[in-house]
Order: sequence, then structure tokens, then C-alpha cells
Amino acid sequence: MVGMCDDDQTLYDILGVDPCVGQAEIRSAYRQLAVRWHPDKNADSKKEAEAKFKKVSLAYEVLSDKEKRAEYDQHLSHPDELRTLLESFESSAERQHPLAMFQLFFAGEDPFVKHFGRQSFGGDLFSSTEMD
Repeated sequence: MVGMCDDDQTLYDILGVDPCVGQAEIRSAYRQLAVRWHPDKNADSKKEAEAKFKKVSLAYEVLSDKEKRAEYDQHLSHPDELRTLLESFESSAERQHPLAMFQLFFAGEDPFVKHFGRQSFGGDLFSSTEMD
């Protein structure tokens, strides 16, 4: 699996939270780490930032969903089963744009626009023009 269990690191470790915390603490930890490791904010170490951003996003995706979190917690003491479970979560997360969850969390807005004055990626896909 792509680095999710490196050095026995759990998803809770990735977010820097205790396993007994509530959704508010998970959301807060994710928000801080997502801003810190956003690839646009780390131009000098973009590849490292992208890898960490993906880990943080996957940790949030699993731990913020009650069903996924319960399933994850059940497998914590069984490393082989946990690895398979995380691979399935990771493959479903890879089907999305890596920054899609980040934008969903921030209500569809890019918080970097107000700091940097431009969108971090993408833009309008369509434009309209009136013709006579």
C-alpha cells in the first residue's frame, strides 16, 4: 500500500489526534494539516507535500465517516486485514481529484484565493458568448 501504514503509523497518528476524539477535533486537525501540506503552499517540496496531503485527506475521509471509522477501528489490531481495508479506502479516494475533498471541506471555495489572490487549480470550464 502507498505509505499508509509506514512505521506503524495509524490514521489517527497522521492527523495527530487521539483515537477517542470526536468529529470536531478530527475536522480541526484535518483543516490545519490540509492547509499546511497543500501542494500550492509548498512549491519547494511539492512532491512531499502532495504525498502528505494525500495521506491527510485519506485519514480525514476514513475518520470523518462513522461507518468507515468503525470498520477501521475494528481492524486496528489486525495489521494484515487493516492493510487490505486501507487499500480499498485508498483506491476509492484516488478516483477523485486529490484536492476535491479539500474544496468540499471549505464549502467549494479555495481558501488560498484570499491569501494568494488566485485559484490554486482549475477554473471555469465553460464561458458564454453572445452572438448577433
